[in-house]
Order: sequence, then structure tokens, then C-alpha cells
Amino acid sequence: MSDTDQREEPDDDIDFEREVASAREAASDAPVFTQEEAGLRSRLGWGRSPILAVVVIVVGVFLLAATWADFRFFLRIVQDEPRDLGRVEDIYKNGEFIENFDNEWVVLEGEPDVQHAARSPTRDGWYGVLRLLRAEGKLFVAIPRDDEDAPTQFPGRHEGRMRRLGAAPQWEKLQQFFDAEQIVDLQDLDVGSVLGAIEQGSTTVNSAEAKPLELGADDQLRMVIDFPVGVVQLGRSSWKTREAAQAAVEGLGLAWTALDKSSSVSWQFAVEMDAKGSRERYEAIARQLEDGLDAEAKAAIEAKRADPKLGAIVLPRRVTYLARVGDLRVSADSLRIPYDQDSPEDTGWKKVEGRLQAIAPVEGTLGVPRSQVVAIRLERGLKADPNGYLVTVGQHPRDAWPSAVMFVGVLGVMLLNVWALVAVMRRRRAEAPV
Repeated sequence: MSDTDQREEPDDDIDFEREVASAREAASDAPVFTQEEAGLRSRLGWGRSPILAVVVIVVGVFLLAATWADFRFFLRIVQDEPRDLGRVEDIYKNGEFIENFDNEWVVLEGEPDVQHAARSPTRDGWYGVLRLLRAEGKLFVAIPRDDEDAPTQFPGRHEGRMRRLGAAPQWEKLQQFFDAEQIVDLQDLDVGSVLGAIEQGSTTVNSAEAKPLELGADDQLRMVIDFPVGVVQLGRSSWKTREAAQAAVEGLGLAWTALDKSSSVSWQFAVEMDAKGSRERYEAIARQLEDGLDAEAKAAIEAKRADPKLGAIVLPRRVTYLARVGDLRVSADSLRIPYDQDSPEDTGWKKVEGRLQAIAPVEGTLGVPRSQVVAIRLERGLKADPNGYLVTVGQHPRDAWPSAVMFVGVLGVMLLNVWALVAVMRRRRAEAPV
């Protein structure tokens, strides 16, 4: 039997008309697609997994969030020129910025703190990062330079991108550097406003330039007290013995006391002075003391006037105390300062029976007449504030074009996947049995 004869013959029992009718019925039940869905199907294929589309969408959201700030800055390219903010003190008042300047193209004038400068490497060179004065630790500038070495001159006009300090790529390193520097902001205050505010329980004081600012209970104040005494230093070569030096001081007819600070160079005494002793008054007392010496001693003084062991010197006595604002007490006539073993040795003097007597602290505090407080300085430790700003000098909106292109591209891919996901869900809903 040949191979042809061995082929299996078709089943004569198949009903071809019935099979064709069944196929037509199945085709009539298939979902009908719009022209847009059909085009999408031909380009992407309906085999795309909805899970994959969701993953692409989620990743796209993160990429859009990462490039959104750069894209917004790129849109500043429509500006003809950067926004002129003026000077630092024009935008930073009473401890805060007057508005939100995040992600703006600006020009700003301000004096940099050249004593505390950090440096940060970039792809094209280096950035020198400096704090701008008069804004505490809330405003910095990043100035490009060609090499790691610090320049000798720093500009006072800064043009570039202004953004939140905490959002800058250099933030963590800058925070570590400036916190380690332990920068202290010094600001002279108006004495009367400080004493008056503490007495009334207020926190608002004026600077020496009559600008208002707020004090915190933990802020440190350095107070300069001008005691109404003069410190007399008598050279030991001119006054050979302590007794001779004391006799000379007694001859002034003023209240006095010997100081324990006498050294191998001179004898030292505190002598009563007017509340506001003048330089002329100090010089007059020194001449009066030297006039009591013999001719030989006077000639030695004139020959070597710069020798501290010869002649007399009278100096004002000022003492500086450091205390927290919250620890100070002020009354109508006095300021009470915390006093402990770390405080200055001198506590001031009062006149008792023709002699000067040291004022003793009472219950851990020292009382000082308000009239003797001649200067108060605020010493506030500064730390880099992530809510502050960094101005990257030389950065133009057009420099952000790569991020802008990425933003648009990612947005397009994400929307395409959203469209595909919606189409798949519609198809599956249509295919679901009723």
C-alpha cells in the first residue's frame, strides 16, 4: 500500500456549516476598540503587564519629584534679568526673611564672613561657601573658583540661583563644617533698651544701630562694667618698698586699697575716681605721684619712660561679665549678675571710712549700679539653618536644561503608561463575563 493510501481520510461526520456559524458568533462577541485604542495596541501591544505599567508610573513620580525644582528654575529663563533683592538687611528683618525666595534667580549684595569659609569640589572646579553677615546662620553664598586655594578678595555682589540650604547638594558637609567652626555672632546692643527690657520682662531690645531684635533666655550677654576707680601702678625701681608706694598713694588724699595683683614689676592700688574719670584726670594723678620722687628718680623715669618698672601709670578699671539673659535681674537702680568661682575676681569697690572695700556677692549674685554698665554685647552661637538659603553664584536658568529635558521626557513616558494602563483595564472590563 502506498503512502498516499495510508493517509488518514477526513472525518465525513464534521458539520462544516455548524462550525462556521459558531466562529461567526464568537467573533460577534469580541470587544470593539476605538481607533485610538487600536493604534495604541499596534504600538505597545496588549501583552504589557499592568504591574509593569504601575512600576513605571511610580518610578516616574519619583523622578519628576527629583527634577521638579530644576525644571521650575529652568522656567525662570523667561526673565530678562535676575531679581534684584538689594542688600541682606533688606530681606532679613527681625530674625526672619520677609518672603519665600526659594528657587529664584536673584542678585544680592552682602558682606561675606571671610574668616569662616568652606570649600566644596564640583565637576568643573571648586566652590567657596561663605556665610553672609547680618543674617545669622541663614544665608550663604557658593562662589566658584578654579582651584582649591582660597582667593584674597571676595565679591560683595552675588548673582545666581537662590534655594533652600537644606535642599542644596552640599548641605550635610556644610552643616558639619560650620557647626564645627562654632561661629559666634557678636552684636552690640543699646544698654538702656536691654536693661529696660529685662526689668519689664520683655524680649525686644535695640541694637547699637537702633534696630530691633529679639533676645532668648539662653542668649549670652557680655556686659562691660566701668568701676569708678583708677588702677595705680607704681614701678618698683622708682618706689623701692611697699611702704613707700603706700605713702605715695595716701598723699593723693583719695580713698584707696592695695590690690593683690602687685608683681615684680610694679605695686598696684585701686584709687577712688570720679564716676566718669577722664584721660586727663588719670594723667594728672600719675604726674602728682611722680612729683613726690627725688630728682634722681625723676631723671631715671625721663630717660626710660617706656620701662614699666619706672614711674607711675593710672588706668581705668573695667571688668567684663558673661551671663545668660534669663539669669539677669534688673531693678530701678541696679543690675544683678550671677557670680561664681569662674567670674572675674574684681567685684567692684565701695568707700568705707576713707578706704575702698571690695563689694561682696550676695547669694550668688553681684549687684552693679545701672550707671556703671557702659556696654552690652550679644554673643549668639550660630548654626547653619536648613531653612535658610544658599545663593550659587553664576548659575543661570539655562544651566538647568538637562533636568528640564529629563522632566519632560519622564512626564511623557509616565503619561503613556497611564494611558496604556487605562486602556488595558477598559479592555479587561469589557471582556469580563456579564
